[in-house]
Amino acid sequence: QVDKPMPTSGVGFANGVIGVDTNPDRLGIADVSADGNLVASETFINNRILYASTHKRDYDIGCLVKKVIQYAKDRNKGIVFENLKFDKDKTGSKKWKRKQSNFVWKKFLTLLERKCVEHGVAYEKVNPAFTSIIGKYKYRWMHKITIHESAAYVIGRRGMGFNEKLSFYK
Repeated sequence: QVDKPMPTSGVGFANGVIGVDTNPDRLGIADVSADGNLVASETFINNRILYASTHKRDYDIGCLVKKVIQYAKDRNKGIVFENLKFDKDKTGSKKWKRKQSNFVWKKFLTLLERKCVEHGVAYEKVNPAFTSIIGKYKYRWMHKITIHESAAYVIGRRGMGFNEKLSFYK
């Protein structure tokens, strides 16, 4: 085991955050300003993660993590991502079980966390409950972005301490 010195100049949350929404075939990225407004959003799509062999999948995960870290470093912002935990359920279709077992969220999130530490980028994990629903009904049409990008926006705002409430009145 080799001890690497920790980087001294870090990227923090003073300028805002980069919210990351993890999905089986794509990442939703939202650039959130320090006051909680959406600056930009992007989707990184990689279908090979679902069905490729282990080594190809690991390579693609590394490429996606590298893109996210570079995106955050270019904008001088910390990263906020989901603290995902899935239960092993016995129900569901064969296709869903294959997708769920191939969904390498744990490998992606641990690598993202490790690379954030290595590159000196501040990170925070947040509860992912209802981020897609809140993003879909509250921000998707307002900003004309995809559901995954709006979920990333909600994750970023949640990481900054904003409380999101969804009202179904009218």
